[in-house]
Amino acid sequence: LFNIITSNSFSLGNFRFGSALTQILPVIGVRTGAPLDAIMMLYSVEFVLYYLACYLACGLIFKRYDFGLVILLVNILFVSHTFYWTPSELPQAIALLMVLLSMLGKRSLQSVTPLAWFAAAAIIITMAFFHPLGVFAILGATVYLYGRADLFADKRLLLLTTGSFFVLILSKAVFFRTPYEQHSLSGLKNFVTLFPNYLNTFSNRQFLLSCCTLFYWIPILFVPTVIYYTYYKKWLPLALFTTSFLGYLMLINVSYPGKETPIFYIENMYTPLAIILAFPFIFELMPLLAKRNLQLPVLALILLTGTIRVFAVHDTYTVRLNWERRFIKNHGGKKMIYPSALVPMDTLIMTWGTPYEFWLLSTAEQHRTVSLIIDEKPELRLWAASLNKSLVVNWYIQPYSGLNPKYFIMTDTINGYEIIRNR
Repeated sequence: LFNIITSNSFSLGNFRFGSALTQILPVIGVRTGAPLDAIMMLYSVEFVLYYLACYLACGLIFKRYDFGLVILLVNILFVSHTFYWTPSELPQAIALLMVLLSMLGKRSLQSVTPLAWFAAAAIIITMAFFHPLGVFAILGATVYLYGRADLFADKRLLLLTTGSFFVLILSKAVFFRTPYEQHSLSGLKNFVTLFPNYLNTFSNRQFLLSCCTLFYWIPILFVPTVIYYTYYKKWLPLALFTTSFLGYLMLINVSYPGKETPIFYIENMYTPLAIILAFPFIFELMPLLAKRNLQLPVLALILLTGTIRVFAVHDTYTVRLNWERRFIKNHGGKKMIYPSALVPMDTLIMTWGTPYEFWLLSTAEQHRTVSLIIDEKPELRLWAASLNKSLVVNWYIQPYSGLNPKYFIMTDTINGYEIIRNR
C-alpha cells in the first residue's frame, strides 16, 4: 500500500504481476484522492472480491461449481493464522488455477476457441508470475485429473496446459530471478544438511500438534480418503494421493524446519495440501455423503468450524496491533529507530513491516504521520540522524517534497532520527 500511494500505481514486487488483480481498487482510490482509511478498506475488500469473482467465474460462467468449491476449501479448510495475511499470492494463484480448469475442463483440444486460448494464456502467464509454489498446485491438480475424463475431458489439453506452465516457470527462474525468491528457495539445502533426520524437526512436531488443534480437518479428510481408496482397491489413486500429500508436506517441513518461521507463513506454505485433499473429498467422498443427505451438513460444519477457528486466533494479531498503537503513543513525538532487542518479539513476530504499519496507524487514526522503525541493528543507521526532511522506511529514503501530503502528514522538519542503540 505504501508503494501504491508513493508511486500512484501498482506495486508488483518480485515480478508477481498477478498482484495487480487485488490492487485495482486502492490504485483507483489513490488516483481519485480518496482518504487513507477509505483506501485501506478498498484494498482489504478487494481480496474478498477477488476470491468471489473466481468462484462466480467457475460456477456461473463455466458451470463448474465443483472447482468453485475447491476455492472455498482452500480458504477455509485449515486456514487460521493465514487469514490475517491477506496479500499472500499462493491462495490467489490457486483460485485462478480453478478458473482455468473450469474454462478448459469440458473442452477438447480442437474445440478451444481463439478467445479461450487467449484467456488461458493470460491465466497461465499470470500464475507463473504469481507465486513459485503455484507449481505444486497445478502439479497436484494434473496428477488427480489425468485420466478422469468426467472431470477434464482431454488429456492432451491438460498436459499442454501443465507443460506450458512449467516452461514459463523455468523461464522465470532463468530470466527473472530475484533475491527474495532465491532466499525463499534456499531452504531446499536442508535436504542435504538434515539428512537423514527429516522427521525429527520442530516443523513436523508442530504440524502434528496443529492437526489436533487447528488443522483437524486434515486428518479428518486424509484418513477417510485413504480408507475409500483402499476399500475400492483403487491402488494407483491411493499411491498418488499419499505420495503427493506426504511429499509436499516433507518439502515444506524440511525447507522450514525451525521455530523461527512464523506460524502464519508456514501455514500459508501448506495451502497446496488443501487442493490435494479437496479433489478426492469433492469428487469421491461427497457423492457418498450425498446419498445419506450429509453433503450440505458437512460443508456447513467445515464453514462453521473455519469461522470459529479464525476468530479463535485473532488475539495474536489484535495484541500486536494494540502494542503498535501504544508504541506510537509513547514514542510518536520523535523520529526514531528503535532496537528490536528492546521489544517483545513474541508479540511483534516480525519487524520489517513496522515503519509502514506505524505510518498507516498514525495517519489514519491520529491524522499525523509518525516515523518509527523497529530494527535489529540501529547502530548501522547512524546516517539517519541528519535526515530532518526525509521519511525513512526499511528500504527507502523518501524526501518530504516527494510525498503526497494527503497521505503523509509530516510535521517535524527540524529534527533528524534519534538512534536508540542496543543495550
